[in-house]
Amino acid sequence: MENKEQILYKYLDIIIIESEIAEQNNSMNILNEKYLDSSIESEKFFRITDGAVTLGAKLGYLKYISKEPDWFELTEKGILAKSKGGYFKYLEFIEKKELERIKPTIIAENYIAGNNHGIQSSKSNFIKPVIQNANKITKTKPPKKSSPLRKVFF
Repeated sequence: MENKEQILYKYLDIIIIESEIAEQNNSMNILNEKYLDSSIESEKFFRITDGAVTLGAKLGYLKYISKEPDWFELTEKGILAKSKGGYFKYLEFIEKKELERIKPTIIAENYIAGNNHGIQSSKSNFIKPVIQNANKITKTKPPKKSSPLRKVFF
């Protein structure tokens, strides 16, 4: 990720955290109050505020409410991201949720296919056992059992 992209994601995170859920929001107001000084480099300030909102809209966290690019509302996804602590914490939440969703599948696959921790391995000899000494067939016959009658008569 380039440095410019990192900056936009950083400010998107701030915008999500600082936005009001039930009200219209203005990215310039949010960022100018605590995070960026609009009087130093106004062109850079406008690029960052517009870029962060545009990024948020493309990712589905924000939606525009006017023709001006700095006015927006949080979408349902944006509200959920805000409740989780911002953009980056929301991504961690989604990753954890996805891992929990596929974890039973991974456990089942390890159990069926084996993972070499006391469970049958998919490459083990249990699936196709090798018969040792297949060519050595014993030619001895089992001893005959004598019947009790034979002992009496002989």
